[in-house]
Amino acid sequence: TSRQSRDTSCVSHAEKICEKIKWMKTHSKWNFESKFNLLQAECHFTRGKIDKAAASYEAAIKSASEHKFENELAISYECTAYFYKDQGDDSKAMEMFKLAREAYKKWGAAGKAESLAPFLAIQNPDHL
Repeated sequence: TSRQSRDTSCVSHAEKICEKIKWMKTHSKWNFESKFNLLQAECHFTRGKIDKAAASYEAAIKSASEHKFENELAISYECTAYFYKDQGDDSKAMEMFKLAREAYKKWGAAGKAESLAPFLAIQNPDHL
């Protein structure tokens, strides 16, 4: 994916979508804020704007939590976990993978939750 390879060719398209979601957010903040923040975080990450990406990931988590979107919370935790893993912050990544797994379970996506188990087992086999 472009996120992994840092191929920015699709980022301009994503940023156009981000602008549309930003406009939608002005009409329904609770429904679009976390989506906007997560897409913005991915764009920042792909462009190498690490500090902005970190802030946007955290904002996506906060918004999804506040607005009780369990699905978006789980996805935000997972994307944030991959972000921190890529940055070499294994402790923070592990925390986010754990939270993602719990959020997926709460959402009812047991299979997806279990797919994250290897990320937790690598550092702490008793965590499962």
